[in-house]
Amino acid sequence: LRGTWYGTIGFLEDYLGARWLWPGQLGEIIPQKKDLVVGEIDRSESPALAIRILRSINQYSRWTFWANELGFPIEERVAMDQELSRWAGHQRLGTSITMYLTEFGKTWVYKFGKDHPDWFALQPNGKRLLKLLPPHQRPQMCFSNPGLIDEVVRRTVEYVDAHPLWDGYGIYPSDSIEGYNCVCDLCKANGPTRSDQRSHYFQAVAEKLAKLRPGKYGTALAYYNYVDPPTRDIQFGDNVLLDFCNAGYFEDEERRKSIARWEGWAKHAQKMVWRPNNFCNVIGAGVPRSYVTKMGQDFSYFYQNKMVGVNFDRIHPQWACAGLNYYVAAKLAWNPLKPVEDIVNDYCEKGFGTAAPAVKKYFTTLERITDRVAAERKKGEHISSVYTVADLRKLRPILTRAKVLAGDDREVLARIAFLAEALDFAEVEVPVYRAIAQTRRSKLSQAEMGSFRKLLDRRKAYIRQHFNSRAVDVVSHSWREKWLEDQLLRPL
Repeated sequence: LRGTWYGTIGFLEDYLGARWLWPGQLGEIIPQKKDLVVGEIDRSESPALAIRILRSINQYSRWTFWANELGFPIEERVAMDQELSRWAGHQRLGTSITMYLTEFGKTWVYKFGKDHPDWFALQPNGKRLLKLLPPHQRPQMCFSNPGLIDEVVRRTVEYVDAHPLWDGYGIYPSDSIEGYNCVCDLCKANGPTRSDQRSHYFQAVAEKLAKLRPGKYGTALAYYNYVDPPTRDIQFGDNVLLDFCNAGYFEDEERRKSIARWEGWAKHAQKMVWRPNNFCNVIGAGVPRSYVTKMGQDFSYFYQNKMVGVNFDRIHPQWACAGLNYYVAAKLAWNPLKPVEDIVNDYCEKGFGTAAPAVKKYFTTLERITDRVAAERKKGEHISSVYTVADLRKLRPILTRAKVLAGDDREVLARIAFLAEALDFAEVEVPVYRAIAQTRRSKLSQAEMGSFRKLLDRRKAYIRQHFNSRAVDVVSHSWREKWLEDQLLRPL
C-alpha cells in the first residue's frame, strides 16, 4: 500500500504539478486544469533511505505543557498535528525499518536497584549509583555488567517476539551525566572513554541478539558526551543501527566537528542513521533562518558514507521561520543526492508564481545571514542576539517587492504574508536578546531598564496574540518569560 501511495504522490508532483510546501490549505498547490493529457509512463523508483522521519514537536510533553499554559485549545493542537501528518505523507516520509526506540528509564532504579545493584554505575566512593540524576531523572548504568547485557537482550527478544512486524528495539542508555560514569574495573578495561565503554556494550548486546533473533536490529546511539568515536577497534555487526546525533547549523566549528565524528563512527558501524537536533533547537526558533545548502552537502556526504536513514528531532510549527529547511530535508530524505538549488527553485516557482524571483532572493539573502551568524556566533550565545536589526531590514523590502510581483494573486499574496510573520516575530525577539547581551557588558540606567520592560511587555503580548500560529512557534518561547525578566530586570 505504501508503494502505491508513493507512486501516486510522485505522479501528482512530477506530471500534474502538485506540491505541499507546508501543512494546511495555504501550503497546498493543486493546479487547476481543464484537460489532463498524460502520455505512456514506464517508470519505477524507490527511496534511497530506508528510514525517513521528521518528528513532531506536538508529541513532546513539555511543548504540550507550555501550550496548555497559553490556553492553546487541544482541539486546535490535534488539528495541527493532523495537518503535519498529512504533509509528511505527501512528502513520502516513512520507514521500512520499524524500531521501538526506548532507553534505560527511571523505572530501572525501582525495578532492579534492590536485587541487581551491580547493574548501576560504580562511583569513586565505592558505592553504586542507585538514584536518578537531574535534570531528566535518569539512571546511570554499568555497561560492562553481564547481567545487565543479558537483561537488555531478554527485553529486546521479548519485544520483537510480541511484535513480529517490528524490526528491532532501542538498546541505548539514557543521557549521560558528567562525572557519574561507572569506574568498575571491567568498564575501565573496555576503554578510557564513554564511547569505548558504550560501544563495547552495544556490540555485546548485538552479538547475542544476532544469535537469538537473526535479522532483528538493536539501535545504538552516539550522543552528548559519547558522541566522539571510540578509540578502540570495535566493529559493529550489520544488526546495529547507529543513531548519530549532532548539534546543527548555528556554529560552523561544531559542524566541522560533527562531520569528523561521523567519519570516525563510520569506521566502526555498517549502518548509520543521522539523528540531528537541528529542528528542535529552540534557541534558534525566534528568527527566520535557512541552512539548506549546508544541509544538502551533509545529506549527500553522509549518504555516501554509511547513512541508511534520517530521524530529525524535531519539527516545530514555525513554517515561516524554518519551513524551507523542513521541506528540503523531506525531499532529500527521498533522494539525498538531489541538488538543493533545484528543490529551492521549484519551491519558489510552484508556490509563488510571478513573485518567485523575489522570494528566491529572500531565501538566498536569509541563507547568507544565517551563514554569517554561524561563522560569528560564540558557543552558548543565543542566536537571536547575533542577528541584527540591519539583517531584518535587508529582508523586509524583498518581501515587499515580492508582493508587487504577485499582483492580484491572492494565494501568492497570502503565502508572502505568511513568510513575513517570521520577520514580525524576529523584530520582537531580536531586540530582547540583544538587550540581554548589553546587560552583560555594562550597568544600565533607569531609562534603559524602562525600555527593556517595554520590550518584554511587547514580546509577551505578541506571544499571547499568536499562540496558535503555524508560522512562528511562540509556544516554545513562552517558557522563557521568567528567565528573560531575571536577565533583563535583575537588580544591578
